[in-house]
Amino acid sequence: MKKLVEKFTPIILATLVIIGGVSALPMKKAAAYSGVKTVETSSNFTYQIGYHEIATSEDSSNVYGSVKMAPNTAAYIRMTLQKYEGGAWKQISAHNAGYAYSEYGDIKQAHTTFTNVINNAGRTIRIQVDFFNNSNYTDNLQTAYSYSWTR
Repeated sequence: MKKLVEKFTPIILATLVIIGGVSALPMKKAAAYSGVKTVETSSNFTYQIGYHEIATSEDSSNVYGSVKMAPNTAAYIRMTLQKYEGGAWKQISAHNAGYAYSEYGDIKQAHTTFTNVINNAGRTIRIQVDFFNNSNYTDNLQTAYSYSWTR
């Protein structure tokens, strides 16, 4: 019996080292991005004191954008999903996200969903946010950008 144990001990130890080593390897797990960027209001707004918030998140097939206006400001919001390619930012899709405001304690955020966004590993994306003074989306008050991230 002792010779049998001595014979198989190196095999058992090697097996444990291999199993332990494999289980210790990091497992690649898809982690969804989420972030909030604060952007100072431009001088085109009547009340320039404050910061807008641009929130972004994603899941396996969609990218989400939200804008919370600085206090005492209002604007029509357009969000454009962009990818960084060939040394420049390029438009993937644009959505008019409607009217957003933060006035006298009443807050209405603008939200949009970019659907069926291909999840290519290594592609850098961001959301461009344009703040407009009119519902025709022609009188631009400010342009800002979310943080960029790799999708």
